[in-house]
Amino acid sequence: MTTSEQQHIALTNFAQIAQVYCTFIDSLEHTKPPKLYSQLESLLIKLHTAILPIRPLLGDVEHDHLDMTHEQRKNIAQIIANAVAAETHQLMDDFESLGGHEDYIRRINMFWDDLNDIYSDLADGLARWNLGTQDAHDDAQWVWRRGFEIHWGEHLTRAAQTIHEIRYTLHLD
Repeated sequence: MTTSEQQHIALTNFAQIAQVYCTFIDSLEHTKPPKLYSQLESLLIKLHTAILPIRPLLGDVEHDHLDMTHEQRKNIAQIIANAVAAETHQLMDDFESLGGHEDYIRRINMFWDDLNDIYSDLADGLARWNLGTQDAHDDAQWVWRRGFEIHWGEHLTRAAQTIHEIRYTLHLD
């Protein structure tokens, strides 16, 4: 199997996982699923694992017109914030009662933002990927891998830490 074929398989796998994550976040508008944090933890692990074999690549074609609008990003952010509000407030209260450090409180308070930024960057790549052309796939590869390196990867690790605290400090989910 050539390197190009391996990359295509890795990208296809990543696109599928990215779609599952975005669909899951979209579903929060209608219902808060049981085991929300277990499911989020599993999805973040899958995303992190799936992006690692993807090589950095400069996309030759720009598809900026496919990026989510500010309003779309705001709407998804509100959906996420509503879904995680109770647990993040409880976690902040626990840390504050123990004399929690300001940085912990700030990170927990931005949990919804972490999940939203992951969603936005993945959705921007999916919009390109779904065009189905090689140029669009190359652009999606660049959006996902470069975004992981400089943006959504940091959000993923912070979100994973907050999920860990919700699940194992608060013993929720």
